[in-house]
Amino acid sequence: MQKLSTKRFLKAQTIQLMTELLIDLIPPEEGMDMTKDVVMKQLGKKSYYKDQDTGVIHLGLCYKQIRNEVKKNPYVTMQQIKTKNKLG
Repeated sequence: MQKLSTKRFLKAQTIQLMTELLIDLIPPEEGMDMTKDVVMKQLGKKSYYKDQDTGVIHLGLCYKQIRNEVKKNPYVTMQQIKTKNKLG
């Protein structure tokens, strides 16, 4: 079996976390048919928003933000991402 490169590993981890997050956030009957394409449409590549109080630009829950988290810690869990983004 061929070993995954770092780039492919990070992409696979990112897609897996995005899928888990979406399945957790939506109702169970809608989460049965989650594919990579559906996940990318729902969360998107980039999503910026500006905090009204501080004026700091943040990344929303998107591919780029989750990928940055995975780059920092390749074995980050869904629970850690949810607490950092205040998703409950």
